[in-house]
Amino acid sequence: NIYHLLTDHLPALFMLGELPWQRREKINLLLPAPLSAAQNYLVPKLCPPNVDIIEVDARRMLRLERYFYVSQLARRGCGFLPDYYLRHFQERVSPRRPRSKNRRIYISRNKAIARQIVNEEELISALKREGFESYALEDLPIREQIETFHDAEFVVAAHGAGLVNLLFAEGAKVLELFPGPSIR
Repeated sequence: NIYHLLTDHLPALFMLGELPWQRREKINLLLPAPLSAAQNYLVPKLCPPNVDIIEVDARRMLRLERYFYVSQLARRGCGFLPDYYLRHFQERVSPRRPRSKNRRIYISRNKAIARQIVNEEELISALKREGFESYALEDLPIREQIETFHDAEFVVAAHGAGLVNLLFAEGAKVLELFPGPSIR
């Protein structure tokens, strides 16, 4: 999903280009075909220049002469990414314009299987009166998600993968709704 793409897989590409010997050598990055729209948009932006992206049939067996295992920047499921990576990420994916910081965003989970808001219609109505726009992120191409969150001032959402879009925001105030009394 988009959360793991942004917090686990793409940061690993950064690590691929960090060691001096890896910067000189041509590397084929094998990814299972077909790539998602988000992968098609983001992977080329974040790959080091010496990396060629090759889509492979996930059902095929491959014999590799050499392979690299690249460490993760964050513990799986943690979401914490170091500042040096975030600067690298923002340089490559953020819109090339100033932030307007004028968007109030509600992330709907009405299409999700879990953690749906029972009275979401009422919540959306109340938030609209405060200038919020409601989005089902699975309906937005990744480029539109980036543009939307680039200008975020406030974000309201139930806990879930959609909040990973905060990577595209800067200093937005966030109200994260949890399904019960415990917070992971």
